[in-house]
Amino acid sequence: MKRFFLKAGATFMLFAFLSAALSGCAIGGIRQDAVVETLPQVDPEDGVTKDVAVTLYYRLTDENYLVGIKRSVSVRANERVEKAMIRTLLEGVPLQALSGNVSALFPAGTSIVEVSVVGGIMYVTLSNEFFDTSAYDVTRAAADFSYQSGTINQETYERMVENAYDELLLTRKLAVYSLVNTITEINAGVRVQVLVDVNGTGTGVRLKLSDLGLSAAAQVDSELIEPMGFLEEYVVTPEIVAQCVLAHLVNGEYDLAYPLFSEDDDSGVQKPQYANFETEMLSLGSFVNFTLYGGSFGDDENYARIKVDLVYKASDGTEKELKGRQLLLKREGDLYKLGYGTLLAILKGQA
Repeated sequence: MKRFFLKAGATFMLFAFLSAALSGCAIGGIRQDAVVETLPQVDPEDGVTKDVAVTLYYRLTDENYLVGIKRSVSVRANERVEKAMIRTLLEGVPLQALSGNVSALFPAGTSIVEVSVVGGIMYVTLSNEFFDTSAYDVTRAAADFSYQSGTINQETYERMVENAYDELLLTRKLAVYSLVNTITEINAGVRVQVLVDVNGTGTGVRLKLSDLGLSAAAQVDSELIEPMGFLEEYVVTPEIVAQCVLAHLVNGEYDLAYPLFSEDDDSGVQKPQYANFETEMLSLGSFVNFTLYGGSFGDDENYARIKVDLVYKASDGTEKELKGRQLLLKREGDLYKLGYGTLLAILKGQA
């Protein structure tokens, strides 16, 4: 059995990474006209197109993580594979990819301005549509209308606006990370610097940490994003899926937990329709807290198992502590999902 272990504090790894990466960087735009390497052609013959198997990273819907989707991209004549991958990523989520479990991250209309390589750094310049705020503007306008009409109070209004802005920044951050991971998955020898052609002049400008909702460490003077390598801590794993599901159940967010359950975990219990799922969860009681630790993959890697200590309040009000129970996750496409029947058996004292 291959073993894997939970990474405590994974969400804090980015802080350390940025602190190290930002040391000594200079404020300002990046000139891309010096010692630029010519990007290699896929095929010297004009009109030739190749299909290449790659992994593209999209957002795990409603979560703070990325899912690697294996798919084939069409590489045009005289086009580098990485550029074809970026172009495909900007087009959105393929129809066959995990249905509602993955989401696109780049605003509509975002395009590639330039891709170049200087030394070991790949510079990717995106069009100014990357900074589109229409999704935030719609929510802000709806909140304004509701507040002015007296439908919501000021506290609710401020919370709606703040949440919408946080979502805007999170989406931008994950978009940058998805692009970085997509490129470095196939080309580990480069670091990626994402730029934005803010003024439509063809010149890329480095992103600020604040553009992505990030803050520099106190000892770092620069506020600019530096070139990045693969960001493993943002890639979803079986334990992250289990963490997300149980956290949503603890918070009573059944609608967010539901999509992360497998359709059939081979337990003999099918995943019910959402209304029946919520009714059954509520009838059993409520989740109080949990701890995940350790786990293993099956020999064919279609299944993963993770141990959990679970505190659960039954419908009669008694609190139960379930220790050392084993959660089963089943692979569906490129994503592991939690087994509904397995969790149900644990809650009913059958496992």
